[in-house]
Amino acid sequence: VRQEMKANTEEKRMELKAAAEQKREEFKQKLDDSKKEVKARIDTKKQELKDRLVKIKDEKKRAVVERVDGRLDALNAKRLEHFSAVLEKLAAVREKINTRVEKAAAKGLEVSAVRTALTAADAAIATSKTAIANQTVKTYIIAVTDEAGLRQSVGVARQALHADLKAVEQTVKDAREALQKAATTLAGIPRVNEDDTQPTAQPTT
Repeated sequence: VRQEMKANTEEKRMELKAAAEQKREEFKQKLDDSKKEVKARIDTKKQELKDRLVKIKDEKKRAVVERVDGRLDALNAKRLEHFSAVLEKLAAVREKINTRVEKAAAKGLEVSAVRTALTAADAAIATSKTAIANQTVKTYIIAVTDEAGLRQSVGVARQALHADLKAVEQTVKDAREALQKAATTLAGIPRVNEDDTQPTAQPTT
């Protein structure tokens, strides 16, 4: 019976692993599509900025604004790559936790609380993925009215980007904390770390 339970656990683990891999691939594809979309929007935005900057006579100021515009897009992409990498690591941790949960369940241990915590972690990770995908297609417009207002316009665009990135970062933190809660709940189960492959100790005479 124990061998059969182990086989069922392994089969279920492989199914969950395949499902997790499919989700990762779908997320990567969604990000790739979003990156293609935003690249076209960025190219259009750059040209539109050039057109608006024609009214600014100071060539150096025009160059600075264009450079800042490019840096905003680059920073957004860089931070989102980092957040995506963090989610990849969290997904790997989630898979390890689930493997231990299934093994514990096969030994007859009560794991419902851990599964509930994992469901919450899954929801938090999904929320973070959505936030990253939505942020990927965002661009930030630097308004151009006159030379006197350029500094303020650049500041407004920067603040908008930083606020949005901070909001996305919070979703990543929430996902990490939810997964940590699942791990802590698992660790609190009595005998969860016992290796049932070891022979039972015999009483001494």
